[in-house]
Amino acid sequence: MALEATCYDVNSSDFVWVHLIAKKLDPASLREWELHHSGEDVQMMDAMKHFLEEGARAVEFFNDFLREDCCEDTSRQRKERSPRES
Repeated sequence: MALEATCYDVNSSDFVWVHLIAKKLDPASLREWELHHSGEDVQMMDAMKHFLEEGARAVEFFNDFLREDCCEDTSRQRKERSPRES
């Protein structure tokens, strides 16, 4: 079997879980995952967990950035309106 020629333990449940998780990724994330884990010598599940954690951190950072930027814009708009309304 072709998979047995790889360095992955195809009898491990990790292999199945990683495959199922990867199928749920959007196309861009799947492409990133394939680039991220290719040629790594670590357990696939550990690599997937790390990949998902890094992605989650990036999303949280981006959301915080947008929230702060949105709040600054709203605050700036209020300040700009205040002198006119007085």
